[in-house]
Amino acid sequence: MDRVISLAERLGKAIGETDRFNRLRQAEKLVQENADARKALDDLEAAQADIARKESEGKPIEPDEKRRVAELQASVHNNEALQTLARAQADYMEMMNRVNTTIRTQLGTDMEG
Repeated sequence: MDRVISLAERLGKAIGETDRFNRLRQAEKLVQENADARKALDDLEAAQADIARKESEGKPIEPDEKRRVAELQASVHNNEALQTLARAQADYMEMMNRVNTTIRTQLGTDMEG
């Protein structure tokens, strides 16, 4: 098991040194430093949570509430810092999906042998 942990540490370090990981961290920092971006996200999350709560309680969702969520989604979508974060997240996830696929492929090969 020590060998596997050692390899995982090396993999983690290698991932941490990639451009994709560094762009993700930079984008996260930009969002944290951008009050408008944080407010847009917080407002959207709160509105979506309210709607989810009402749905789970079987209460009707008012058209004004749906419009508010749509407006907040547009605000999030149009925020440059959040767009940068979304792109960085997508790039990072694509890399991690490839890593996971590679690991799964190797496990499948080892299990057949």
